[in-house]
Amino acid sequence: MFAALFLTLLSSARAEELPSLKDAPLLGEAPRAAEHVDAPVAELRARVKASRAAFREASAANGGDYVYVTRFTSWVGFGYTLKVEVDDGKVVAQTYRQHDQTRATTESWVERGASLGTHERTVAPTVDAMYARCLDEALTQPADRTAFYVSFFDDGVLAACTYRDLACVDDCSSGPDMETFRFGAATPPAAPPLAPR
Repeated sequence: MFAALFLTLLSSARAEELPSLKDAPLLGEAPRAAEHVDAPVAELRARVKASRAAFREASAANGGDYVYVTRFTSWVGFGYTLKVEVDDGKVVAQTYRQHDQTRATTESWVERGASLGTHERTVAPTVDAMYARCLDEALTQPADRTAFYVSFFDDGVLAACTYRDLACVDDCSSGPDMETFRFGAATPPAAPPLAPR
């Protein structure tokens, strides 16, 4: 019943036609993921490599600052949300919320600075590390036994690069999967205090 999985991707456009990231807004609404179409693994790899090159250029133009959110929900309803803040290419904060089947919070925490990585979960990956995992792990699985899901945000940044064995049916996907992404600091700098009168 669940064995009919299919290979999907951004669009039939060539990798070099991906939207430019260099003009992405510094702060603003997270772009939505684009539609997906079928593509062979070699084409997926080419598009991911083109996206990574554009991401690196845009990230450098934005001082290596960005924020992303990843979310997981099991087929039975429990799951988590993780917000990750990156400054100068390094993870500087992560906010985690776990929920049960009724969506009630069962665990939540914020790690920043010295507390980064102190909870059970490790420090989240940077987007550059997600590109590496996509190319070095996800897209190296045997194509005849694996369903791949690759998508990009409207600005061309990799949104998801997951894979699952066709024989598996429940919560089997593995690989990077972001719900939202935007360049810029998580919180704009605070205004300086007013001078006393």
